[in-house]
Amino acid sequence: MPQLPENTSTGRYVADKMHKLPNVGRMLQAKRNGIMFGALFLSGYGYTCHKARTHPSECFRIGVAGSLSAIACDSTMHVIDTINIRSKVVLDKVHQNGLQAEQNKAKNIKTFDLVKNIYKTEGFKGFVKGYTACLFGATIEGFSYCFLYKLIKQKQYEYVGPNVSQTWVFASSSIMAEIICLSMYFPFDLVKTRLQSKNHIYKYKRVYDAFAKEIKQDGVKSLYQGAPPFMMTSLTYIAIQFTFYEAFMVECKRHFTSETFTENERKLNILGSFTAGCVAATFTNPLECITVNKQTQANFNIKAFVKKEGVFNVITKGMLPRVVQSGCQSIFFFAFVFELGKFFNVKLLDEWWQGNYRKLM
Repeated sequence: MPQLPENTSTGRYVADKMHKLPNVGRMLQAKRNGIMFGALFLSGYGYTCHKARTHPSECFRIGVAGSLSAIACDSTMHVIDTINIRSKVVLDKVHQNGLQAEQNKAKNIKTFDLVKNIYKTEGFKGFVKGYTACLFGATIEGFSYCFLYKLIKQKQYEYVGPNVSQTWVFASSSIMAEIICLSMYFPFDLVKTRLQSKNHIYKYKRVYDAFAKEIKQDGVKSLYQGAPPFMMTSLTYIAIQFTFYEAFMVECKRHFTSETFTENERKLNILGSFTAGCVAATFTNPLECITVNKQTQANFNIKAFVKKEGVFNVITKGMLPRVVQSGCQSIFFFAFVFELGKFFNVKLLDEWWQGNYRKLM
């Protein structure tokens, strides 16, 4: 029989134990709800992917291919993304897993030291925090962006005709698609970032718990904290990445014969996507640094942050994991879109443009 604590009556002891039982019930119910929601989501998503192969809309097919590609590459790169986010967040003292740890006082903690610190204090779980938010966000982002990007490009070709500038089509289509896409995707990225870096403060249990807490506290607007710098970062990144990639592939199509291009298309796709990701990441790294801190700090001040860290540190903070993640993620994304496009009988690069490019030169 368990020993009763001192100065505690039997009745009070039993009452305290009984008081904790409903919490166990709520936890079990939450797990059941999570499993049920996951099963419904996977069933519905799987059915949609199956039907997409024969769907008449080319935009819908590329949307599904983009969604699957985003899930695959974001899942693959989530560990590196966590390291990237952690390297940019400013912390003085953190409390993780019951252990009090001192953040390295250097303005730019070394990447490998950060990795060792995460593993030492949190284990492998520390690297996969926020994955559920990442999964839902990638599903929405991949479909909505690729669907809208393809649709907007086709409409520009249709209404403007052969006189339209390729750079304008690629850049404007990517920007317009990303603006609409971000309105749906941003809350998931906000929750993911907080789960990865500062959940010892926010104490989210699950994704829907995070949404419920934020909406209850400050309304829907709280899910868009840090949206302006995030939007600026994403729009700049996407515009550079997609414009560079598509321009590169069009130039290769123009310079090589059809047989040579088809034979080397995979290699060219890898080279173009990797370079596009690295270039876009280099230019947008300081914007992401500001965005991550804005998302995780309620009273974040950009001027004070830049003054404290210094311009050079803001530009280079977390640069290595950012470039590695973006370059590899870009390869995975465009490679998956390329391969899945064959499965769904659709291409990101429009045949209209490929066929008419030489006429415009």
